[in-house]
Amino acid sequence: MKRLFSDFSKYPSEVRLALFDIIFNVGMTDLRNNWPKFTKAVKAKDWAVAAKESNRKYPISAERNNYVRGLFESAAKNAKLSLIP
Repeated sequence: MKRLFSDFSKYPSEVRLALFDIIFNVGMTDLRNNWPKFTKAVKAKDWAVAAKESNRKYPISAERNNYVRGLFESAAKNAKLSLIP
């Protein structure tokens, strides 16, 4: 994971879980080559965009996609909350 996302160890736990779930299904090569908007969002730590771009196609179930999207949305919400003084 660190080969693709050098800051992986610094990402929120929700994001790390979501990334492991995605890479388990699509593999490193597919993630690197066929998910440009998603990988760009992750590298920019834009968890809201990563959530929108995290949907995988069949045979991944809607429930699993919703779970992963929810992890990214939770990270986005927590990031916003951390900016509030």
